[in-house]
Amino acid sequence: MTVNLQKNKLNTLKGIALVLFSLFLYAYSDALIKVLLNKNYSVEQTTFLRAFTRLIPLFGAVALFYRSWAPLKTNRPWAHLSNAVIGCARTYAFMWAFKLIPLAEASALSYTSAIFFVILSVVFLNEKLQRYHIIAIVLGAIGVVIAYRPGLEIFRLGAIVTLVGAFFAAVNKIIIRKLSFQDNSLGIVIYPNLFLLLITLPFLGENWKPVEMEDWLVFLAIGAMAALAQYSFAIALRLTKGLTLAPYDYTYFCWIILMEYLFTDVTPTEFVLVGAVFIIAGNAVILMEEFKKAKEAKKKIEALAS
Repeated sequence: MTVNLQKNKLNTLKGIALVLFSLFLYAYSDALIKVLLNKNYSVEQTTFLRAFTRLIPLFGAVALFYRSWAPLKTNRPWAHLSNAVIGCARTYAFMWAFKLIPLAEASALSYTSAIFFVILSVVFLNEKLQRYHIIAIVLGAIGVVIAYRPGLEIFRLGAIVTLVGAFFAAVNKIIIRKLSFQDNSLGIVIYPNLFLLLITLPFLGENWKPVEMEDWLVFLAIGAMAALAQYSFAIALRLTKGLTLAPYDYTYFCWIILMEYLFTDVTPTEFVLVGAVFIIAGNAVILMEEFKKAKEAKKKIEALAS
């Protein structure tokens, strides 16, 4: 039992590391997507090619490590379909929101996904909410509000659409965590990308622009990073409880600050930096608690061994 406790704590730390890594990759790939959108590639074409280039390394991994279709086998096709449909709805909700309200306000409201994730983890995953989970979530939320300073008119259509998208994002994570207990992580991330290809394909006709060679390289880089990010996140959700991972959603904001500075030379304001401190503090609360638990589990093992 003690050995299992130690293993669980180590898995938790691995899950946290994987989430941080995946959010860094998401931020980097999103920065590259913004570069491509500025070159007048349509949202439909960019979405299609992002899904297409994600599938290249994912199917490559299936061929290299399994040499069969085993990772795609499942006894829960409807759960995979639900995951794909909700993921697609989340994507289009955020796109619509960005057209309706200022980007800063939409971005700030989108981080409510972490709060929804906590609530859904308690209700559907039967996870126990601890005081440090609440502290971490609150610190992260305060940090985002300080940094973005969204408007007060939260009941406008754009704000409501953003909140709906954030809710869908949280539901996505719940479904992925449930699927990850039985299904292969590769299959979990492949199916939504196949669905996204089918959904965007009919809209490519008038929205297609010939892709330059250097841009193909960028699309391939985006696909590789996004595929690795999706896979890492799926593994993290298998290893670690949703309540522990939820506050780390806010670290995406910190990576975005870095990417914006590197790609556009935009210097973070004092509000952004103060907000980042709150977000990092919230993450540190979770991390310190997990290190503490891992250390206690190790001491128990050493005591039994002696």
